Amino acid sequence: MKYTNAQLEGMAEAIVPHLKRTDIIGYAAARNYRIISDLTREFEERKEELIRKYGTPDTDDDGGETGSVTVRRDSPEFGEFLDEIADWADAEHEPSFYKVKFDEAIGKLSGEELLAIDFMFEE
Repeated sequence: MKYTNAQLEGMAEAIVPHLKRTDIIGYAAARNYRIISDLTREFEERKEELIRKYGTPDTDDDGGETGSVTVRRDSPEFGEFLDEIADWADAEHEPSFYKVKFDEAIGKLSGEELLAIDFMFEE
């Protein structure tokens, strides 16, 4: 199955809470996170470049810069950011994910958790 960089980015975020697990689900999460990271490396680097180009420094409660930068949806540059990242976000990959039997999730994951990472499971 094909996935875009944007979809893979969301899938990686869904995996993160399971990386500390010490069972087969954690193992699958780690392997799949690595697969996604390898596939999206250039996309993530490009996105960071564009965030630095179009974003504004984040500040703390005292107005001091925190060291991070954000492109805010209400900024005039947000549309330009989206235009420049669109082709990168839409680029497709066909990863071979490490899959675990659904039986391994019974009693270990909630339905919500399972839906978030269902691409890691098979019948």
